[in-house]
Amino acid sequence: MTYTRAEFSEKHQQAIRLFESGLGYKRVATALQLKPYTVRDWARNWRFHVRANREARPEDRAKAVAMRQQGASLMEIAAEMKMSKRTILSWLTAEQAHEDWNAVGQTALRETSDVVHLATN
Repeated sequence: MTYTRAEFSEKHQQAIRLFESGLGYKRVATALQLKPYTVRDWARNWRFHVRANREARPEDRAKAVAMRQQGASLMEIAAEMKMSKRTILSWLTAEQAHEDWNAVGQTALRETSDVVHLATN
């Protein structure tokens, strides 16, 4: 079933009221006729006080990457920073792609340098 933005927002508010009353995400999903994974994400964000559409700063992204490099889980980072797990995951994925791209570039530079060195000898 598809919902308008207003209807979906209303479902979200209803879900929060049900979480506050003590229901788990599976029961809330059934009651509101929503996919359990959507409601699970809402429950997680509600539990960790994640603010929707929070404006992220560059230092937020750097902190998330540093925390991950130190071994923090996605959930630990999201809870600490009060940001959604999906936002954190997108940052980490982009950072990994950037690192991979840099590694490819460094390898290409070394190979080019080796070819030039062989050609001049």
